[in-house]
Amino acid sequence: MEKPLDEQQLMSLGAAFEQAEMWPRAAQIYDLLLESQPTHPLAMARRILVAGRQGDFETALRIGARASGAWCDAANTLAAAGRADQAAALLRRAIEIDPNLVLYEGLAGIELPGPSYYQHLAWLHEALQPRTYLEIGVWYGQTLALARPPTLSIAVDPEPKSPLPAFATETRVFTATSDAFFAESLWTHAVGPRRFDLSFIDGLHRFEQVLRDFINVERHSTPDSVVVFHDTLPLVPLAAEREIGALFWCGDVWKILPCLEHFRPDLRIVTIPTAPSGLTVVTGLDPASLVLAERFDEAVARFGQAPYAMVEARLSGMRGAQQNRRETLIEAIGRVRR
Repeated sequence: MEKPLDEQQLMSLGAAFEQAEMWPRAAQIYDLLLESQPTHPLAMARRILVAGRQGDFETALRIGARASGAWCDAANTLAAAGRADQAAALLRRAIEIDPNLVLYEGLAGIELPGPSYYQHLAWLHEALQPRTYLEIGVWYGQTLALARPPTLSIAVDPEPKSPLPAFATETRVFTATSDAFFAESLWTHAVGPRRFDLSFIDGLHRFEQVLRDFINVERHSTPDSVVVFHDTLPLVPLAAEREIGALFWCGDVWKILPCLEHFRPDLRIVTIPTAPSGLTVVTGLDPASLVLAERFDEAVARFGQAPYAMVEARLSGMRGAQQNRRETLIEAIGRVRR
């Protein structure tokens, strides 16, 4: 009786069939190995890849549901082979049936390659050296910790996580909502007569709240100030919904972009396709502007129900443009650098 092939031999044979583009035979080999080792990571990754080459997404989904890592490995293999569109499609389908953070981060690595939003924020602090920095939405304080002396950092969050990290510069954390921070004039105690040079809006991820935050922040800024929004490029519809449906939730923050483009064409708006969900830099502020405050209800009515297709169109226009780089950021703030 002929001795059965061992694991290494089966993987080698499957790879040989792949190299010859004999996809059905490769699938048979990997299926044979997965019968005895259902969670074999390499076999799952190769089998998902082969299914993708065959256009058999149902099989890819069935196998990938057992291990997110295998999905990402298969997608990365496709991307490395110059098949980024197929890799992204594979992960999008995977997210539809298993909406977990690992898969979303894998998709972000393919769709938004390059420096992360955290790196861009660090570059902003380095380039601007703001006298005052405002952060709405603290979470665990990682981005707040990017500020360096002599910046005065002001943070606002109703429930900041504890413990916060050690900060390199003077930092004042206000446990309040952003509405309360501005309505109760806490900002005057925070900065006195000074204005915010750099503001990062990453608080409640609802469009109308983000719009209110921008109105308040702009009023307490200068024409040379910079405002930054996070989560303006959610990669899948589930991430862009108003209600939390997954750990990679971004809310409908993204609606602030078409809103500002429509009502405030005087602003300079640059969106950087950086992982995991985009970063938008706004300059050319007008602290005296009343347009958004006076037309707030109109803005919410007009863009509150905007379709996710608007995000897809924006993402499509950015693919392959190589905009996720330091130079894009520096160009965005070039006119206000001190």
